[in-house]
Amino acid sequence: MKDGSKRTITNVKVTIKTPLASYECIEVTTVRKENTTKDYYAANIGLVKTMCTNDGKVTSSLSKIEKKVPLVQTVKFYYPNGENSMNYVTDKKLSFNTNDITKKIFENYLREVPNNNVRKLISDNTKIKSLYLNKDNMVKKVYITVEGKPYSSGHILMKRGEAFIVDYKNTILLTQ
Repeated sequence: MKDGSKRTITNVKVTIKTPLASYECIEVTTVRKENTTKDYYAANIGLVKTMCTNDGKVTSSLSKIEKKVPLVQTVKFYYPNGENSMNYVTDKKLSFNTNDITKKIFENYLREVPNNNVRKLISDNTKIKSLYLNKDNMVKKVYITVEGKPYSSGHILMKRGEAFIVDYKNTILLTQ
């Protein structure tokens, strides 16, 4: 993997007991410099147990299954306004269900318009082909490509690897 870790299926039939039930699982071992993690996956259930070892041992086991309960994340959306050079910001609660496709969820929310002061961030026919998120909470750079090539329009011509730098100045809360 990119971080130097190695992930391998180390057992294809291991019985794992959790507070909820016992499962026949496959074992996936990830070896990193600082620790080793063993993840246990059951058919039609998913991840049921994780064991991480470094100086000590940390274990997490499945204790309940909740169906149709989405993960809700609050995400800040910034709307540039070319007329007054202001950036409007609003928080949106995004709901993710198991097996949702993240880029599709983002496409839908990027098309929503919170009020008449701003426009959609993407058009109805724009599709996100891939989406990568970094580990930072604040985004500083945004790379946009069109069909795998750097973004260009009648006003902007980006070079390969060139990013839009996010400017948080002149940002005001968007009232809905």
